Amino acid sequence: AGESDFYQYILATSGFDGSARIWDVRRPSQVRRLDAFAGLTCIECHEGSHLLAAGGMDGHVHIWDLRMWRELRALNVRTRLGPRAHARSLAASPCGTFLAAGC
Repeated sequence: AGESDFYQYILATSGFDGSARIWDVRRPSQVRRLDAFAGLTCIECHEGSHLLAAGGMDGHVHIWDLRMWRELRALNVRTRLGPRAHARSLAASPCGTFLAAGC
């Protein structure tokens, strides 16, 4: 299995411990742990990209690049929606250009 095949066999989970965990379903084993600063309530990954988004209870939506295993950006939904807002669901558009957050 080549490097590009790897992405066919990963599963991402989010947890209240503030981490998104990447698993290889062929083994099954944890491949990587991506840390945020608050519990994560939702997660989304578009099949055509290497980006993973996760919504945190602190009001941030974290976006990671799975090729480099690093966070690209953390967007704060509270700046627009108020001090108690946080993402409860995430959905990528079919083309992968847009990310919607249900708060």
